Amino acid sequence: MYRYVISVLFLLFLIMFGCGKKSPAFEEDVFELAETETETVAEFGEETETLDSSKEEEGLCCVYVCGEVNVPGVYELPAGSRVYEAIHLAGGLTETADPGAVNQALFVEDGQMIQVFALGEEPVTTVQEEQENGRVNLNTADVSALMGIPGIGEAKAKSIIAYREENGKFQSAEDVMNITGIKEGLYSKMKDYITVK
Repeated sequence: MYRYVISVLFLLFLIMFGCGKKSPAFEEDVFELAETETETVAEFGEETETLDSSKEEEGLCCVYVCGEVNVPGVYELPAGSRVYEAIHLAGGLTETADPGAVNQALFVEDGQMIQVFALGEEPVTTVQEEQENGRVNLNTADVSALMGIPGIGEAKAKSIIAYREENGKFQSAEDVMNITGIKEGLYSKMKDYITVK
C-alpha cells in the first residue's frame, strides 16, 4: 500500500511538472527565427540609408554659360553633367561660334564659367588665367599653357588633357605621373611649375 501511494504521487509529480516544460528544440527554433528577422530588418535599414545618402550626394551644379550661345545665363544641371549639356540649355551655339574653342566633353563644376568664343577669336587671357603664382593648373590648362612647363612638349600636353578628360580632375600634382612618359625624374623638374585645384 505504501509503495502504491508513492507510485501515484510520483506519477502526479511527472504529469504536473513534465507537461509544463518546453522542448529545447522548439526554443532553439524560435530563437533562430527571431534572430533571422532581426538581421533582415537591419539589412533593410542599411539599404535604406545607402539609398538616402546616394540621393543627397547627387546634387546640382550652377554654371554660367556665356559668349557665343543663343541664351547666355546661369543654369542648373545635375552633378556629373557635361559642358555640351550646359551649352544645350543655353540655346546652343550661335552661327558665329567656334565649336572647337571649348571642350564640350568636360564635366561641369559648380560655379564654373563656360565661355564660347567666336570663330577667329583668340582667347588671349587663357594662358594668364591658367597661371597662378607662376604655376600651371593641370585641371584647366590648355595645350599652350601646359607646354610652358619644363619638359612638357605638345605630345605630353595633349596626353595630360586626354588623361583628365578620361579620368576626371587631377586630385594632386603627383597624379601627373600616371601619364605614360612622365616619371619621377621629369616630375621633379615640373613640380615647382604645376598646381591642381
